[in-house]
Formats: sequence, structure tokens, C-alpha cells
Amino acid sequence: MVGGVSRSRIRREDFAITNGRGHRLHGSWWRVAAGSAAEAAPPKAVIVYLHANSSSRVEALRAGVLRAAINCGEGCELVAFDFAGSGWSEGRYVTLGYFERYDVVDVVAFILDQCDRRAERLGVAARPPKLVLWGRSMGASTALLYAALPGAVKPSGLVLDSPFRSVRTIVEDLVSRGRFKLPKLAGRAILASLRKPAFDRTGGAEVVDVTAEGGGV
Repeated sequence: MVGGVSRSRIRREDFAITNGRGHRLHGSWWRVAAGSAAEAAPPKAVIVYLHANSSSRVEALRAGVLRAAINCGEGCELVAFDFAGSGWSEGRYVTLGYFERYDVVDVVAFILDQCDRRAERLGVAARPPKLVLWGRSMGASTALLYAALPGAVKPSGLVLDSPFRSVRTIVEDLVSRGRFKLPKLAGRAILASLRKPAFDRTGGAEVVDVTAEGGGV
């Protein structure tokens, strides 16, 4: 049982899409239903889970997000995916939100398209579901960066677990709290030395400038 619902009634359907940079992103879609996706009514709400750095979509199950989606009642579904460079998805590097926010754009477009297709099959009016972004650490900061993108489909809600303020503050905090307690100037020097290698290896991501404040980098 998960959230009072028999596991036999929980359907998981895996999917793969190609993001704007040509990487295949792999994800999973969970819902409570007796039939196939083709027979299911479009959801009223979809929780989109965004995982942390060095993690994957499996985190959604460990964090109890599936249980939360089920407890929301009929019509609420869960989508979780692996960011490029994580889990089963293609890509070599994560960018701490810089490119990940655009992965969210592509996944949200896929969700809305699938909901429209369900409505069309059933002959009912297509109504976009409410979208809730639930992120942890890098995923939480990515949710903020996505929400600030001009033209992005705005989520109805955000659930943010431990978002970081900026990559700069992470590095400066690690340096100041380290064994030798170096001054902030040392952190800035480290960031400066990382800027070009990070930009080159990730294909143009300004990783050291990533910030969830004021609309992001």
C-alpha cells in the first residue's frame, strides 16, 4: 500500500524525450488508475520532481513524493526525470541549474502535450493541469531558475527543499568553514579559476554565476 492505495493500482510508465541540446532525457510517469494511459482521463494536477546533484529520479520515491501525490486524491499524477548528465539520461556534466532549467522546459512541454493527447482520445475538452515543481537542493534551485524564465509555463506551486542561494555562496561558505578557514578572497580566486574550464567542459554554461536570486543568471 502507498498512501492507502494498493500498489497494483499504481501505474508507472517510462518515457524518453530529446532536450534542446540533443540529449535524451529519461523519465517516469506515475498515476493511480485501473486501465492504460490511453483510457485515463487527463490529470487535474501534475507534480514534477526535480532531483538533487549526483542523484536521479529515483529520489522522488525515497523522498515520499509519490505518496504525497497519491494523498492529493484522484487526478494528481507524478512525473520525475533524470536531468542531462544524471541517471539514465545522456550528457556528461550537470550545471547546477544553468542548463537544467531548460530540461524542465522540455519536460513540461511533453507533459502538456501528453495531457492534450489524452483529452483528444477521450473526446473531452483539453485543460492544462496545474503544475507543481518539487525540487531538492540543485532541483529546488532549478525550480526557481525555471520559474523566472520569460515565457515559461508558470507553475501553480513550488515545493523547495534546501535550495542553494548561488554557486558563489556555496564555494565561499565551504572555504570559510574549511579546516584552514581561508578568507572569502580565496573562494573568489577558486571561482575565477573554475570559470573557463567549467564553461568549456559543459558547452557554454556559466556555472560559477548560477544564482537563484533576482531571476537567476
